[in-house]
Order: sequence, then C-alpha cells, then structure tokens
Amino acid sequence: CWCGGQFHSTPLAKNDDGLIDILYLRTMTFVEFIVSILIFRADKHMQSRFFRRRSKYITARKVTLDSKDLIVLCIDGEFVALPHFDIEILPSSVKLILPVES
Repeated sequence: CWCGGQFHSTPLAKNDDGLIDILYLRTMTFVEFIVSILIFRADKHMQSRFFRRRSKYITARKVTLDSKDLIVLCIDGEFVALPHFDIEILPSSVKLILPVES
C-alpha cells in the first residue's frame, strides 16, 4: 500500500488474502519522528530496528478504533481524521475483470 504517493507503508499487504494490513505508529518525540520519516521514506521501515520499536504492523479481518481524540488514518492514499472507525473486509464484494494473459 502506498500512502500519499511517497510511502510504501504496508509492503506485506496482499489484495487477495482477506486481511487488512495496519501499520500503527506509537507516540514519539519530534527527533524520533524525523528519523522515522527518513527511514519510512527510504522504504527501510520493515528492516529498521529503530522504526519497529516505535511502530506495530498487524493484520486483521475486522478492526474497531475509538479515541477521545481524532484518529488520523491513511485510507487509499488519503488522510481521514475521525474519533471512531469500523473497518472490515467484505470478501468477494468487488468483482474485477482482468485481461486474459497471452
């Protein structure tokens, strides 16, 4: 999944596994944030011990997020800020027509 056109946020994501891939960033200092962004932008976050200690990568079929503050999510490359999200995979809900390979 590419977020904002520059960040390959969930490189292990697959379109057909029925799972939502989530990369959660923990609260960090400004300096940690800057270092994390540099690692993230270089697409090295999955290998970086520094980044992994400040984030969590999980997969799920359904996720509910609640907060007294706004939660900022990157959904299909767009940032959305709300205090509550219900996110669920709906298997076989989208039908794709693909060209025949020759």
